Amino acid sequence: MTNFTLIYSRDIYVDNTSGKDTNPGDSKIFPFESLQNALSTLKDTPPYDPITIYVKSGYYPFINKTLSITHNILPDPSVYHSLTITKYPNESPPVITGGVKLPISSFRAFDATKDAKQYSKIQSKVRSKIQVCDLNNQYNKIELGILEATNSVEIFVDEQRYHLARYPNSEYTDNTHSTDRIYVLPPTDNTTLLVPNIAGYYFPLKEVMCANYPLFKSEKPILGIHYYLYKNTTNYWTISSRFDCGIPTQKDGAYWTIKREKIAGALNPIESSGAHGKPILQDENYVYRGNMWTAYAPDRYGRTFYYSDNIIDKYAQYQEIWLRGYWLIFAHDQIVRGKVDNSTRKITVDRDFGKNPDFQGIMSGRPFYIFNLLEELDEEGEYYIDYEDKKLFIYLKENAAKIWITQSTFNLIHVYNVTNVTIKNIIFEYARKNLVHFTLVNNSKITNCTFRHCGLRALYFSGTHNNNITHNIFYDTGSEAALLDCGNISTLYNGKCYLEHNYANSSAQVYFNFVPAFSIKGVGNFMKHNLVENTPHIAFYHGGAKIEISYNEARNFCTRASDCGAIYSGTHWEFVGNEIKNNYFHDSVGFGKENSYVIGLYLDDNLSHHIVYQNVVSNIVGMCLVLASGRSNTVFNNIFFKCKIGFSGNSKGVYRYHTTPGMFYNLLDTMETSGVDRYSPPWSVQFPEWSKLPLTSDELIKEQNLHWLVMENTDIYCNVFSGSYNMDYRFLENCDKYIRRFEMNTNSSQTTTFYDYKNGDFRMRKNSQIYKYKCWKEISLENIGINKEDKTVDILEMSSCVAILLLLIL
Repeated sequence: MTNFTLIYSRDIYVDNTSGKDTNPGDSKIFPFESLQNALSTLKDTPPYDPITIYVKSGYYPFINKTLSITHNILPDPSVYHSLTITKYPNESPPVITGGVKLPISSFRAFDATKDAKQYSKIQSKVRSKIQVCDLNNQYNKIELGILEATNSVEIFVDEQRYHLARYPNSEYTDNTHSTDRIYVLPPTDNTTLLVPNIAGYYFPLKEVMCANYPLFKSEKPILGIHYYLYKNTTNYWTISSRFDCGIPTQKDGAYWTIKREKIAGALNPIESSGAHGKPILQDENYVYRGNMWTAYAPDRYGRTFYYSDNIIDKYAQYQEIWLRGYWLIFAHDQIVRGKVDNSTRKITVDRDFGKNPDFQGIMSGRPFYIFNLLEELDEEGEYYIDYEDKKLFIYLKENAAKIWITQSTFNLIHVYNVTNVTIKNIIFEYARKNLVHFTLVNNSKITNCTFRHCGLRALYFSGTHNNNITHNIFYDTGSEAALLDCGNISTLYNGKCYLEHNYANSSAQVYFNFVPAFSIKGVGNFMKHNLVENTPHIAFYHGGAKIEISYNEARNFCTRASDCGAIYSGTHWEFVGNEIKNNYFHDSVGFGKENSYVIGLYLDDNLSHHIVYQNVVSNIVGMCLVLASGRSNTVFNNIFFKCKIGFSGNSKGVYRYHTTPGMFYNLLDTMETSGVDRYSPPWSVQFPEWSKLPLTSDELIKEQNLHWLVMENTDIYCNVFSGSYNMDYRFLENCDKYIRRFEMNTNSSQTTTFYDYKNGDFRMRKNSQIYKYKCWKEISLENIGINKEDKTVDILEMSSCVAILLLLIL
């Protein structure tokens, strides 16, 4: 007689409109009202029963509470169970929300009597456009908390994220390039005196033009004489006592000059005129993409800077104002509060700029804006909240239909320490912080969900093995769209987790920098067939070992940054054995303005042991490929097309390495902290090169060992470089003498003819130069992106080559 076990499914129904928690919940006729109650009944499920909770369409508010799914609420955890939470069949997805909808009827016109305290502050020209909502009078209680640098309540109108009233207005650029004044900086060499000391503010005399630029006059006389900055008709930028745009002579006294097209840069002193030292001219610093510019920062590590814009003067009346800027570099933005002194045009802030030595401090000529000012409520899409009166002042678009305010500071759902949980066909939205967290889970999945309008990360998913984030939509998130972390870096245990077929648009809307759209960490995982667009910083980040990043697409990335990549990683020697293949990164201009640039493939800060092949990087205002001091990398069979620079390499590890324990560029310390024993299996077997490294960081930086910090054993070959605007290859700090192999790469002077690159067809015609090397395998973009499949044939054909390369490297 054969023994067998019948496995029955259990279906549970939730409807918060017609359901009751006293119902049995086993049918659409008698559904539960709440998800919490549905979960509380799971203990009653017999062993082996797969469980499905069906949630009817509608809104399910979770205000400062979390729907927790833990092993404590499931049946006997020693027995297999699967739990799926999904929508009712053939219905729209339910919406789990951390926000409150504000009725249109609760908004009224701005009123001189009702809003007497605020009335005079709002510009007269827009008062008729402003609507007011008394938040104390709402049916649902509104909690405001306090205004913080991040994660304060936010307002969304018809799914558009509105922003706090600010100056300059968001994304506004002054196309006239006018400025209230500029600041001529002293020499960068502090030991060099500027004589006479002509540094300081210069304001434009717009009625006098010199070679299509206004004449600038020193705001204060220097030794009784006013100096003038101008460009003459022969392209000489000059500071002298002349005010007619002419060429100075001996009788005009001390002057400085240089021939160039752009304003920014040093001026040379004409010593015979009595001038000494090189003053520095900044860029024009007109309002650009919603930013003004720091005029002068006298001390990099100080808390004070000078401003140029007249509009800031009136805010000296306040004890402090809010400011946000890229105070040092474009990879670091920070919100501070500052006190304005309009007598000296100086702002002193309440905290240090930055946190660690590499990103600490402030410089002259850095972009910033001021915000949370009722006086600046002058554009559709802006709002201001009076926290004391609990009033919302807002410049609404016409015919606004749905207005939401974020409320919850809790995760909407937290799945913890369980297996076999699937969430699908749900919409998550309007939380002040994160939306959904999976922690210590295995064999679990989230699919066909939509994540939107949150203050922090949309989805965090961590466990050991077999987890999957697939076919989800992420848009308008505060920081990352999704992070997946599986496997074990210490034991090199493969997680076999997948982040695939997901779409992210407009991630990192609150945290601009060092925030990727998609991140994958751990060991032995896959990030495939995803599409990212319109992200302020990195599109894809990888942090782990033996990770495959393939068939992804990114466009219009790094929109608020410079020195930023479509794909990025670095400063970890334990991030090894990764493959980056068959990706398409294209059409990105970055922040714009002078010296801003983005990067397609960015292997930064000694990132090593990577294989990069069959990628296409196209139309990037910056560099297609950057390798920064990494060892044993192999780059072949890629197309790098229409970038300013095709490839840039450097040896910065030699001077960037930190020996101080705990510092981010102490690579040996970081490996140890991550639990890597490079002298024992599995590390000594799978990555034997690391067992040969010096024992300590102090030994590593000795002259005879510095070769470990450069691009040894790196091969770059059989790549197409074409259409580069400035140069195809750039070897900084003599990195080319360390690269093992740089050959069979084309350059822009050679023939490369694509079939139709404007429409994504990067197949090359047979007259293209690369074919003479007999190394090229065609790249097709038809398999890249969401809902596409791997091109199995090509991968199999190339796998033997990759295996051989891995053996050579290791």
